[in-house]
Amino acid sequence: MNNNDIVQKLWNLCDVLRDDGINYSDYVTELVLLLFIKMVHENTEAGTLKKHPLPEGCRWTDLNGKSGINLLNDYKRILLSLSTGKDALGNQVHEDPLISAIYADAQTRLREPRHLEQMIKTLDQIDWFSAAKDGLGDLYEACWRKTPVKPNRALASTLRQGR
Repeated sequence: MNNNDIVQKLWNLCDVLRDDGINYSDYVTELVLLLFIKMVHENTEAGTLKKHPLPEGCRWTDLNGKSGINLLNDYKRILLSLSTGKDALGNQVHEDPLISAIYADAQTRLREPRHLEQMIKTLDQIDWFSAAKDGLGDLYEACWRKTPVKPNRALASTLRQGR
């Protein structure tokens, strides 16, 4: 699967999310927020990251396999924790400035849990190791070119460097 195939697969999700009132620029934001969590998981599993940079409770495994309103509520909680660095009780969960920059004021516009489930399933079906070979930063920029929204430079840099 090359980058164009992956971009097309990801962009096809835009049609699914349109039913949830998500426009193109919001779709890219939704995709980026979820994709970063997935890529951290992939890189940790592959051993390219020495330590998992995302706090416990805010990882791909905390989303994957869940469904319904519990999934959507957990995802909202994860975004808030990554954005603020604190959990729901106010306890510090991370102090990583890059994570804070990527998730600054992050929130989802998704209302239907089934759409989040579909995004998660689609991201799980992609061979990210072949994508990494071709360059995840290039993949992100290819998605970005389909919309007028400017890319988050911190995320593009992280994906290029493999953080």
